[in-house]
Amino acid sequence: MSAEPDSTICAANPLVSIVSVYYNRQGFITESINSLLEQTYQNLEIIVIDDGSTDDTYTKLKAIQDSRLTVISHANMGFTRSIKQAVALTKGEYVAVHGSGDISLPTRIEKQVALLQQRPDVGVVGCYVETINEWAGYSLPYERKLEGNITKAAQQINPFTHGEVMFRRSVYESVGGYREFFRYAQDYDLWLRISLQANFEIVTESLYKRFIFPTSVSASIDKVVVQKCLSSFAVQCIDQRIEHGADLIDRYGEYAAFFRTRDRKLAKELWKLAIKLIYVGDFSKAGQVNRLSINEVNLGINFITQGVIYLLQNYQLMRQAIALIFMLLGKVPALKMNRMGVFAKQQQENNHAT
Repeated sequence: MSAEPDSTICAANPLVSIVSVYYNRQGFITESINSLLEQTYQNLEIIVIDDGSTDDTYTKLKAIQDSRLTVISHANMGFTRSIKQAVALTKGEYVAVHGSGDISLPTRIEKQVALLQQRPDVGVVGCYVETINEWAGYSLPYERKLEGNITKAAQQINPFTHGEVMFRRSVYESVGGYREFFRYAQDYDLWLRISLQANFEIVTESLYKRFIFPTSVSASIDKVVVQKCLSSFAVQCIDQRIEHGADLIDRYGEYAAFFRTRDRKLAKELWKLAIKLIYVGDFSKAGQVNRLSINEVNLGINFITQGVIYLLQNYQLMRQAIALIFMLLGKVPALKMNRMGVFAKQQQENNHAT
């Protein structure tokens, strides 16, 4: 006769499901997965999805032998659908996200579980994060405080970096989980919806190392543009839910984006991105992004910026003048950095300046 599990132990140490999605990260597997297997909290299951990698990611994941680890591979379907599938396969009371290639420090799961156990009003918990960009040569701490209901604050900025988060399965399911409409900013949309039902908290210790890779969203200009647009749309959706009880996706499904309103804040964000691209010398991409800003809302300053970009693209003297201005501002040394590295650093500093 098999022994029944001790209900007291199960209640004190509930099963935690960790989900992670990999795509072409063959060089960043062993340390990342081992950081999960070496957690001080032991009642774990780890579900890893290989999203149709074209390198040896799946082979290297399968080579790691541990009864708590399940590795699944499928044809490439994108991050949102993949993580949604991963969560659907889990059994834990709590679900923790772990970014591919990132590092969860040994006590991360233990301390996040402890907070959720102590605070039944909290639905989502994060932690302090260190963001590392090895190929651009910098790291940035991300330390902030969250307390109670954060809907209003979250409408201004995404409160988490995604991979640091643990949430209750019950609140995840109650809001419908990740939505496939959001190719990017799927986490932001989820947190906004959960914020209407539960409080958020932060473990005020650095328990997570987040790595910026050349292929990650924050290192690609085009992906960042789409992410900013979808983040803006997520905020409009939560505004609709608060006011009408249903959002644009609830009402219009795949056609929801046609009913969005123009967003002055988004126009400013795109304009700032264009300025950063001017700073690193990518005038063509700066022009593309700035035109998107103008199309969103003509701020005046973005219209003037478009003229400056034209002059920079066509006149050497203008480029020399801008370089002189940067030199006078003491910013020339940064121009020696990798262009995308500079962009990623500034993007992280902007996102984490809270």
